[in-house]
Amino acid sequence: MNIGLLLNLLLAHLIGDFALQTSESCKHKRDKKWGSVYHYYHAVIVFVLAWLASWDWAFWWCALAIGATHFVIDMWKSYCKDNVIWFTVDQLLHVAVMVGAAWLWCSMSDWRKSRADLMPER
Repeated sequence: MNIGLLLNLLLAHLIGDFALQTSESCKHKRDKKWGSVYHYYHAVIVFVLAWLASWDWAFWWCALAIGATHFVIDMWKSYCKDNVIWFTVDQLLHVAVMVGAAWLWCSMSDWRKSRADLMPER
């Protein structure tokens, strides 16, 4: 796995989840659930930051998966109690998704390279 990609995704996550999200938006998400526009804004921000963190235009679909799963995890968390246990579970799930996306991306990159090596030259 490309550790640089994973570190970039983790940094993007820290920026998106902590620097760009206010306590007011978190409270609104918790109170309004599906009715909170902040859930949707935040998912788009996470998608954009993950895509930018990859430095690869072709990473868009992995970034989209990261943003979509971030939305689902945050929506689920809005139904949980606001305590350190659920916060930790939330963050571990986000990190697991980023590890999975980085691993998948790098595995597919290796697969594409091996397929290219098998192709006859023209």
